[in-house]
Amino acid sequence: MKFTKSETVGQGLAPAVKKLLSLMLAIVMLFSITVSIDISAYALTSGDYECSVKNGTATITKYNGLESDITIPSDIDGYSVTAIGNYAFKGCWSLENVTIPDSVISIGSGAFSNCSCLISIDIPNSVTSIGNSAFFYCESLNSVTLPKNIKVIKYMMFENCKNLEKVIIPDGVTSIEFDAFDRCTSLTHITIPNSITEIGHSAFYQCENLEEVSIPDGVLCIDNYTFAICRKLKSISIPNSVKRINSKVFAVCDSLSNVYYDGTVTEWNEISFGEGNEELTNSAIFCSDGVLNCKHNFSISEIMKPVTCTVDGTIKYTCEFCNESKTETVLADGHNYDAGKITKKATCTENGTKTFTCTKCKSTKTETLKAIGHKAVTDKAVSATCTTLGKTEGRHCSVCNTVIQEQKTIPATGHGYDAGKVTKQPTVTTAGVKNYTCQVCGETKTETIPALGLKAPTMKATVNANGTFTLSWNKVSGAEKYELYIKQADGSYKLMKTTTATSFTTAFATYNKQFSYKMRAVKGNTKSAYSSVVNAKNTKKLQTPTMKATVNANGTFKLSWNKVTGADKYELYIKQANGSYKLMKTTTATSFTTAYATYNKQFSYKMRAINSKNKSIASAYSAVVSAKNTKKLQAPTMKATVNKNGTFKLSWNKVDGATSYKLYIKQANGSYKLMKTTSATSFTTAVATKGKTYSYKMVAVTSKNKNATSAYSNVVSAKRK
Repeated sequence: MKFTKSETVGQGLAPAVKKLLSLMLAIVMLFSITVSIDISAYALTSGDYECSVKNGTATITKYNGLESDITIPSDIDGYSVTAIGNYAFKGCWSLENVTIPDSVISIGSGAFSNCSCLISIDIPNSVTSIGNSAFFYCESLNSVTLPKNIKVIKYMMFENCKNLEKVIIPDGVTSIEFDAFDRCTSLTHITIPNSITEIGHSAFYQCENLEEVSIPDGVLCIDNYTFAICRKLKSISIPNSVKRINSKVFAVCDSLSNVYYDGTVTEWNEISFGEGNEELTNSAIFCSDGVLNCKHNFSISEIMKPVTCTVDGTIKYTCEFCNESKTETVLADGHNYDAGKITKKATCTENGTKTFTCTKCKSTKTETLKAIGHKAVTDKAVSATCTTLGKTEGRHCSVCNTVIQEQKTIPATGHGYDAGKVTKQPTVTTAGVKNYTCQVCGETKTETIPALGLKAPTMKATVNANGTFTLSWNKVSGAEKYELYIKQADGSYKLMKTTTATSFTTAFATYNKQFSYKMRAVKGNTKSAYSSVVNAKNTKKLQTPTMKATVNANGTFKLSWNKVTGADKYELYIKQANGSYKLMKTTTATSFTTAYATYNKQFSYKMRAINSKNKSIASAYSAVVSAKNTKKLQAPTMKATVNKNGTFKLSWNKVDGATSYKLYIKQANGSYKLMKTTSATSFTTAVATKGKTYSYKMVAVTSKNKNATSAYSNVVSAKRK
């Protein structure tokens, strides 16, 4: 249905007047709400929320946050949030997703109006009322499920929600007030529940994508502009409860073709369809089945006799509104052949065939294509070259390739290369190149000269006096390093050492065991052949160590010796009274310190190096070294401490070699008397006389030799106060 814009004054002003009246009514209602505010309520601010508190509950009056996703708290500072006040979230551009708690029972007028980025809002079933314009100009709002306990969809509640595609209206809602879904241009379908009895004017005004609406039984009147400019609305069902349809209800509904109605309208306004629906307006009639129709709308209902290219057919048409039918004869219009397809191609000597097919009935006809005859062309002679065959002149058909005069083959002459020239000399690791040139055609070929490679080294082995082997070899020209291999028990060789030197000395070799070695030179990834295998056997025992003895200040001896190659331990022996030597210590170290030696007695020692893996290669005994302790015990250092109970604590350091300590006390005549002999390093006296000074000294003693007794310690004095 094509719409032509009307320029009449009355039709142009009606929507503007309607909007003005709606705005004035909203202002009056807002004023009535404002003047009724209870001044006994007091304000409260908590975080991003401003509230009004009354009777122990809180109403959110303003939101100051910038979050995109919020869950409104059910409790603020101990007060249950039961309401969202008028315009509380108005113009909060950052909001995208909002969840309302189930403590809330009412949402005020304009509460979320102009929240242009709001996409979704979760409204609990605890909410029983939502004020007018609550979601006015929420342009991004996509879908809404209304709570089941509300009764009225207030005026302008979703006006200009341009992205709103889906609204679920619960059973129980009785009224959709004016402008409720005005300019919800993305709304395609809406189910109006049977509980609705009233739909206000312009309720679905300019819902341009709304395609289908079913009005429930119980609605009495369809008000002005209710579905005006619903350009995609195709059909609408009107129940028999409707008794009045007002002005321009379906104005500019360009696609509207079917209005289903099964009742009797007491007043059907002449301009109910308004501009853009002139055909419906000018010939409004009722068919017997209660369908409003402007004129018959016939469509094919039955093909009674199919039409072919050669036979006439018959088609039955039925009106989709009143079921009136008519028949029509369709004349045969003859074959309509396509451009044809070559089904057999004509050759030089045989005819071909072209087949044509009717695009309607698929019948065919054929046409003969005449043979085209041979078309001879000359095949030029080709001269033979060094590598390619030549040909004599010939002739053939350019269409079917049939040979008319055969060409004969002339053999290739072959290259005549010169003696060649070396353009790249070979090195140890890289190949060389030699180039040859054909004297006839100038073509070149190259020949690879193998890399010179590394020469295998010559190796020899020498057994050293300390039981090691020195393996040495000649320097190989071009080599970067050398790989040295040792033979394993299973006969294989294992890499033992990679070195840039031309010799290598092994560790101490197992006594009387033969070892085998081989090696090769290496440069990058290039490796020489292996050298000849060389063998070596250690027939030499461990070298005899050299030992020395030092008398320490504390009367001990330090015995030390050199490290012997191949030895893993050393045995230290001491001379006995009968002249024999006894094993005193086995150690891996190269020194050993004895205990305190008997004063003025000579001690003698010797040692040897051993290998625990082969005891037969133990070295000979070292030269005997002797040592005598001519140093007495060191004098101890003593100190005295006065205890709280009037006793003295006398203490001293432990002296190496001492077995006991003799403690002396000074007499009245100035001489010292032995007071105590003890092996401890401290002694506590009896209770001393107050005000009297006592003096003490001591010596260290060894039971092995009285002559080694130390000098007296320092004198210490103590006095009890």
